[in-house]
Amino acid sequence: MNAGMKISISRTKANSAVERTASACSAKTMALVRPSKVSVPTKIGTNAAENAPSANSERNKINTELLATLSQETQSWGMEIVRTELKEIDPPKDVQETMNKVVKAENEKIAALDFANALERQADGEKRAEIKKAEGIKQAKILAAEGEAEAIRLVNEAANTYFVGNAQLLRKLEALEKSL
Repeated sequence: MNAGMKISISRTKANSAVERTASACSAKTMALVRPSKVSVPTKIGTNAAENAPSANSERNKINTELLATLSQETQSWGMEIVRTELKEIDPPKDVQETMNKVVKAENEKIAALDFANALERQADGEKRAEIKKAEGIKQAKILAAEGEAEAIRLVNEAANTYFVGNAQLLRKLEALEKSL
């Protein structure tokens, strides 16, 4: 996996007595690039299985690990590594295709979850609308029944108030009507 990976690394800055000699500095720089090109694929490959799509997004973590590795390797040279910067990660075509498939699958999974959530919200909205509609129908029937009860009560009050003395006359008329 590491054999075909291309990595661009900016030159690291160093502070030491070696800087005074340009040729020595150049040799040290080249000596730093080689372990860098070996270390970076190893660092990336460590997490490739679970984090392949995020290798580009984890540059700071990779830079920190690379700085620690290079500092340890160059300690015996009398050099101090101040900063490392990973410029570009260009994996082999098959690795890039795999990473793209992982990203696509993750995006499809997210889209499916979003679609399912939207359907669930729509169903909840329709359910609430039906409940509100049923509550409205119930309230309308209650109000209609209360209106009818009030009308009956008013008719009874009127009958009791205006027809109390005429009840016997009404009975006679009803009896007469039945006999005919």
